[in-house]
Amino acid sequence: MGAERLVEHAEQRLAGGKQGDISLQPVYCLGLCATSPAVMIGEELHARVTPEKFDRLLNNLGNKP
Repeated sequence: MGAERLVEHAEQRLAGGKQGDISLQPVYCLGLCATSPAVMIGEELHARVTPEKFDRLLNNLGNKP
């Protein structure tokens, strides 16, 4: 469903999977199989994440109060 491509992109974007307070952690299930690939940022779930959407989500982290 695109998870492998998303992981590769995220690892490249985060310089090996960790950048500052952000790190990649694989999980068994987020309960969003029908709308995968999915990511969780903090307590918020995001579905149908493309590399472009992942980049937008990362960029928006700096804009949150």
